[in-house]
Amino acid sequence: MQELRPSIRSIVNISMEPILINSLSNRILADFMRCPYRFYWKNLRKKGGAQTEWREVVQYIVNQVIQDFYQSPVEKRSAFQILHLIENHWRIGIDLFGSKQEYYTVLAKVTDHLMQYLHRSEGLYPPLFLNEKINVYSEELQTQLSTSIQVSHWTNKTYNIKKYLVTDEQSVIDLYKHFMIVFSYEAFQVLPEYIEVVSLIHGKTSTVFPTMKDVEQSTDYLRVMIEVLKDPKNYFQANSNGTCRSCPFLDECSTDKMEKTAPSPIQQPFFS
Repeated sequence: MQELRPSIRSIVNISMEPILINSLSNRILADFMRCPYRFYWKNLRKKGGAQTEWREVVQYIVNQVIQDFYQSPVEKRSAFQILHLIENHWRIGIDLFGSKQEYYTVLAKVTDHLMQYLHRSEGLYPPLFLNEKINVYSEELQTQLSTSIQVSHWTNKTYNIKKYLVTDEQSVIDLYKHFMIVFSYEAFQVLPEYIEVVSLIHGKTSTVFPTMKDVEQSTDYLRVMIEVLKDPKNYFQANSNGTCRSCPFLDECSTDKMEKTAPSPIQQPFFS
């Protein structure tokens, strides 16, 4: 598995005390990678209220569809049932998207790829885990790791972990695999036979068969991420991306303004 390091594109000169990290999740890390600046305002300054972006809402919908699918009787599981579940759970406003075209494109891709991949999954067997949140403390990283295992089944050797992600960002997909390699070993002391990630945006799967060497590399990866998160100078303005149009922090989104509005030292833990 390719070793990755978090990419730091630019740094804003902010003088702050190190940020305490008591708990870490793959969702928190993904938010940071997408836009450290948005992450800063949303998680450290607690600005913007409960406003969310469409990826978060669609991911929640996907989680509910998958849970209902596996909790249904085997004889009722079908592509038609998946379509019906999506219709029942799809409660999201067009205003969260950049345009109507984006809204309908996401709806079409998520529906198509869920029907394609979920229907042919291990639907005949009850999952080992299904949308189950688990926490484990990592002595190696000196922090608590937290995640929700979307779907997991027993395999001939050990078990697997499957994740249907609402993203086409390779960095986020790789991050999830790194995180789950470390998490699964810390939580169960046994590596999964494989970790499979299904992108519901581009419709491709990415699979890794982890080894103990991967545990070492992925632990190093998370250690680097933790050090980056601890340093407030790394909450820079990220490059423009598809989320900028609906971002609630556009008014603050400039290097000059960020330097002027840098907060006082933050000591309290905030990751959960």
